[in-house]
This record gives sequence, structure tokens and C-alpha cells, in this order.
Amino acid sequence: MDAHAAAVLEFDRVRAALTRHAPSEIARAVIERMAPSTDRKGVEASLRQVDEARGFIDGGEAMPLRGVRDVVALIARVRERSRPFEAYEAYDIATFLRTAAQVRVWMRERSSRAPTLAEISERIEVPNTVVAMLERCIESPGVVADRASDELQRLRQDIIRHEHRARAVMDGLLDSPRFRPWLQERSWSVRNGRYVLPVRLEMKGHVPGILHDKSASGSTAFVEPREVVAISNEVSEARLDATREETRVLWELTRSILTASQMIADASSIIAWLAFTEARASLSREMDAMAPRVADDGHLLLRKARHPLLVLQSIERSGPVVEPLTIELGPRRRLLVVTGPNTGGKTVVLKTLGLIQMMFQAGLHVPVAVGTEMPIMNEILADIGDEQSLQQNLSTFSGHVRQIAAILGRAGPHTLVLLDELGAGTDPTEGAALGQAILERLRASGTLAAVTTHLGSLKTYAFSRPEVENASMEFDEATLAPTYRLITGTPGRSMALLIASRHGMPGDVVAAADALLAEGRDPTHDLIDALRMSREAAERDRRHSEDILEASRQADVEARVRLEEAGKERGRLESEAESETRRVLDELERAAAPHLNALKNVPKALVSDVEALTRLVRDRAALPSLAERRRAFLATLKKDDEVWVPRLGQLARVKKVHRTEGRVTVLIGVMAMELPADDISFVTPPKARG
Repeated sequence: MDAHAAAVLEFDRVRAALTRHAPSEIARAVIERMAPSTDRKGVEASLRQVDEARGFIDGGEAMPLRGVRDVVALIARVRERSRPFEAYEAYDIATFLRTAAQVRVWMRERSSRAPTLAEISERIEVPNTVVAMLERCIESPGVVADRASDELQRLRQDIIRHEHRARAVMDGLLDSPRFRPWLQERSWSVRNGRYVLPVRLEMKGHVPGILHDKSASGSTAFVEPREVVAISNEVSEARLDATREETRVLWELTRSILTASQMIADASSIIAWLAFTEARASLSREMDAMAPRVADDGHLLLRKARHPLLVLQSIERSGPVVEPLTIELGPRRRLLVVTGPNTGGKTVVLKTLGLIQMMFQAGLHVPVAVGTEMPIMNEILADIGDEQSLQQNLSTFSGHVRQIAAILGRAGPHTLVLLDELGAGTDPTEGAALGQAILERLRASGTLAAVTTHLGSLKTYAFSRPEVENASMEFDEATLAPTYRLITGTPGRSMALLIASRHGMPGDVVAAADALLAEGRDPTHDLIDALRMSREAAERDRRHSEDILEASRQADVEARVRLEEAGKERGRLESEAESETRRVLDELERAAAPHLNALKNVPKALVSDVEALTRLVRDRAALPSLAERRRAFLATLKKDDEVWVPRLGQLARVKKVHRTEGRVTVLIGVMAMELPADDISFVTPPKARG
């Protein structure tokens, strides 16, 4: 990625926005390394992964990735310093390995919804022997467990037993009349692991033992009584032995972890990528973004593209909706020349195009509409903003020239070039000539480029070249306010005289300037202005038509969804009705069976009647399913049959049956209507029959 282009397009601000959604430090590390890729398959795979993660988020789910530590860096520090893991560090590794195993299971359960992410998570390998050791030896919140070894358990039990003895002795000394008069207060404490009594300083000689400390006021001496010294020594020895045993256990764990360090590092890389993908999906949801189609013919089409940073700013500040842009570049229209007044949003067009291209190639969803397609660019090069350099004593114009010269040296096929205010900063005539020559070089090199300019001759140049397209930023002449809408196919005007007039410039000065402008105006400018006005009107009509079409499409989608839901509901109700009918008939058959059996002994004269009754019950219990009855009904349907149409709540007469299409034309009164066969019912309600 070109560092200068990334800087002027503010790619780092996208990283910062993405970091806010990162669920862990290892995800943030991946974000720091994120850059556009030129690997088409890699970009496509990355976008699919974000699609799948976005599906989880939209469904209210989140991968179990929160708070995962960077265990690879932790292992490296331990290895470098040749020391064992601390218990809390081993606990972090145990937590990571549990999370890794959990993620693999979680993704496996959802593999039908996220096959790409599930495939990635299946590569996670967890060293089971290490996990078993950690589970046995380390417990929350990061301490060596008693069960880590039999010796450690024995030593800790010894410590508890010795401490109980020491406390019993100290409690007894407090109650002893030998010591009670000399104590500052009736309590004991532990100082540096030793059991001590608070003795009045001037009376310390009356309590045989070891002086360990004095109070800050100097009035109290903390004395370890002679009676507890031996027990305290036993406690200290047991604690030292336990510490040595803990260290031995931690060294054993450390050797096992280091042996499996490569497997752990591989798992960490996968978990980091999944966490990074979840962050990308969260940003996608925040921006209402999507994945564009990857174009394979060099065609670039942004539909309703919004500048990503302006979208985020609008969300953060509850500001106005960002005006979308539609931009198209490709083999037939390689260069776009954007003109119009200052503050009209020309630079935003370049930044929108460039930043969205960078984000797309970095595997991020972008704020565009359906139908957007983008090619993979080998390079994205930009000259945007003030290139003045005080350190190198370069003027603004010189800085631009230097940057553009570097761009021309690298521009070629599969390159996107963005140039802001081409030809500005010098004599307009020379600037226009230089600007036209630069555009010619870019056109000949086969690159895709978008440039902004104020120079009128470059508008004429764009009209004269089939591979170059004019575009302008719409400007409301009544309010002198930019609309930030891009109109392709027509150049814009600087509107300097109109703006000057509205801002207090004397009328005679403006009139004189207009007269001077008219004297030197190329006749083609009037033609261009007429064309511009015509295109602007056509653009307004087009946008209005697009809005109507979009509303129609949305209504169609909603209608299809409702129809599909209604079909599912109908199927459910028919299934329930079928089940309930079958249940009732089965119960009838079971209930009738003993009575029919009892009738077998009737007089011979009634045997035939009993047999007929038995057949009737069994035949009714064996009725075909509703689906079979419907098919049979439709197969026998013919002209002039009377049928019930539930949707209309009316009886109708069949006019024609279209069996191959599964449709029926019916007459309701004198009105003919063609209906799907499923809308015809073989069951007529009693009221309709009456």
C-alpha cells in the first residue's frame, strides 16, 4: 500500500474505528497490520468471512472471543528470560486454550451458516496434554492448586495444621494472667510471618520472646512469645517447602507449554483472525455496509457510495445523512474529470473513491448499494491536499508537481490514480497545458483515474476524448449551497462571479468582470453550459425515477416475503389439520374396535349389517391425506364445476382448467379471474352451500 495515499485518504482513521470493535488485544494487533491486498482470491475469501460474521451479529450472536490475551508474546517473554511461568500467566494460557477449543466447537455447530469461518476454526489444534496439566495444576484466579501434586497437598495441609496450633497457643496466651497485664490490647497479629503480641514498650521484658517490630508511636512492642517460636518455625519451613514444590510444578508446566508453543501460536493466529473478522463485521453493521462484487474486467462501479469516515461521523454526532455518490470507471471510461465550485465536495469524491477501494482490498465491507462492483488494483496513488514542504523549501505547486511526477512513474494498468485540483497553483494557461498533458499520459498508460480541476480547458479536453468523462458537483444557484451530488456527463462551473455578487461585490465590478469574461470566452463554452443544464435536468429526472423504482423494488421484495410467509403459514395449518384429523380418526377406530368385536356374536340375520358397519368405520378411518384429496380434486376438476375460493370468500364457476400451469380460470358473476390451483378449495362452508 502506498504510504502517501494511505495518509491523505486517512486509512488510519478506519483502523481506529475498527479498533473500537476489537474484542481482544490480539485482534487489535491484526488491525494494526491490516493493509489492502492485491490477491483476488484472498480478498474474496476475506469478504465472505465478514459476510458470515455479520450474519451472526445481525442474528444477535457473537463468537466467544472476548478478553483473549496475547499468549504468544507471553510465551516469548518467558523463553527469553529463562524463568518458569507465574501461576497467573499459566492461568492466562489455560483460559486461552479453553477459549480456542470452545470456538472450534461453537463454529462447528454453525458450519451450515458460516462454512468459511467453520473451515478456518477447524484448523485450531489444542495440545490436550498441556490443557489437562493446566486444568489439574492451576485454578482461578491464577494460583497453583493443591491437587497439582501429592507433595504440595501434604505440605499445605501441614501448614494449616501448624497454623491452627499457633493460633491456639496465641489465644491461650491472651487469656493467661501471666501476660494480660503487659498487653497494649487483647489481641494478637502476624508480622512478617511470625505470631506476635502487642506489648507495652516499657513492659516488654515481662514477655519472654523475640522482639520483631515497634509501632509508629513507639508505645507498643510486637513480641513473638517463646511458646510459639518453634511452631512458627515449623510453619515457615512448611511454607518454604511448599513454595519450592510450587516452583517445581510451574517448571514442569513451563516445559510442557514451551514444547507445544508452535501449536499454541498457530491457534492464537486463527483466534486473532476470527476476532479481527468479528470487528470487521461490527463495523459493517455500524456503517450499514456490504461486500461489493469483485469485478474481473477492470470495471469499477460504485452505487450510492458514502464516504466511510463521514458516515461514522454522522452516526457519532447524529448529523445529516451523507449524500451518496455513483461513480463509474472502466475500460471505456478510464478518466473522470470533476469540476465545480469550491466547497462543492469535489475532493470528497476522490476520497470516497480512494478510501472505499482501499477498504475493499483490505477485506472490509464498504458503505455502498447493491450492484457495486470493484476490481483489484495493484496500486492506489493519490495527490490530494497541500503538498507544501517547509523542510524542503518547496512551494505548494512544486510539492504537487513532485508528487504527480512520482505517480506518473508508477501509473499503469490496474492502477487507480486520484489527483486533486490538477493544474492549480500556477499560471492558468501553463497549468491547463500541463494538466492536459498529465491526463494524456494517464489515458495512454491504461490507468483508471479521477481528477478535480477548475480549469475550463480540461473540461473541453474531456469532451474530446471518448475515454474521458466530465462530471460536476451540483450547486443550488438559488441558495449558493452545494448539494454534494455528483452529476456525470457534464462539467461544472466555478460560479465565482455569482458567489462574489451574493457576498457584497459591487455590481459594476461583477458586470465588468462578466463582460471581460464574455470577450475571451470560447463559443464552445455556451454549448457546454447548455449541455450542462440539459444533463442536470435529466439527472434530476433520473434520480426521481430511481427513487420510484427503488420504492417499487422494495415493495416487491416485501410482498414476496409476505407471500412466502403466508405460504409457510398455510403449509403449517394444513399439516396441523392433517395431524388432528388423523388423530381423531385413529381414536375413533380404537374406540369402535371393542364394540365391533362384541357385535360378532349377533344373530345371523344381522351379520351382514355388522360387517357393513365394520367396513364403513375402517374405510372412514383410512381416508387419504389432505394433499392426496386436493390432488384428486384438481385432477377431476372440469368446466362449469362450482368451487369455493377461500381468499375471496365466494363460490365461483370453473371456466377453464390450465393443468400444466397449475392455474384455474373462474367466473364470479360475470367477471373472469385466473387463480393458482392452490387457491381453489374442495371444501365448501355450510353457509356458502345454503
